[in-house]
Amino acid sequence: MHTFSRTGLARERAAIGAELVAVAARHELVTFEVLGHLILVQAHSALGEPAVADAHAQAADQLAERYDLPLVGVLTQWYRALRLALDGRTGEAAVAYRAAQARLNGSGMPGMADGLLALALLSLDLDGAPDGDFGPYEPWARPLVLLVGGSRQRAAAALRAVPESPHDLLWEARLCLVARAALALDDQDTLARVRAELRPAAGELAGAGSGVITLGPVTDYLGQQAPRPS
Repeated sequence: MHTFSRTGLARERAAIGAELVAVAARHELVTFEVLGHLILVQAHSALGEPAVADAHAQAADQLAERYDLPLVGVLTQWYRALRLALDGRTGEAAVAYRAAQARLNGSGMPGMADGLLALALLSLDLDGAPDGDFGPYEPWARPLVLLVGGSRQRAAAALRAVPESPHDLLWEARLCLVARAALALDDQDTLARVRAELRPAAGELAGAGSGVITLGPVTDYLGQQAPRPS
């Protein structure tokens, strides 16, 4: 879950998750079996295989209920909000994200709670007005937020100031936010750099490897047909 030598490792994560589930189930290592299912939820979300991800979310929830593991449901609730987003049901997804955030608050996972709701709501409408505090995701969201507000000069300055993304499950999502802003601002140098980082993830859904959000297919950001902000 913490190996990020490059973007686009969902298929490798899926293989490891499947192995983890098999070994853990054989030896009745419940928490490791749950972990394997959660990895598979994330990996198959990234691979655009929601039916498979659904099955692993259900399996994780069943184990959590049987063995009293309440934090599992916190994570799968975020996945189910993502699932609505994947189906294009953005209004329902927004409601579900807010409910997931409410449950996350006080769950003992402050690192996950900080800024995630605002990022999730932005992912549902990249041309819409921002809603909430982006927390640690703010540097990557800021150029788009400023573009929506009509401040192209400030957006360009914010884009130049974007730091290197942490290498984690939202790496591709951050890169796609930057790519979208760079395309709108015709910043070809930034666009070329970001596309080079993203290219190994072609064929995956950006951000869906987190199991919580997606910015759509990575391929949309790799060519001239990348989505432009309105």
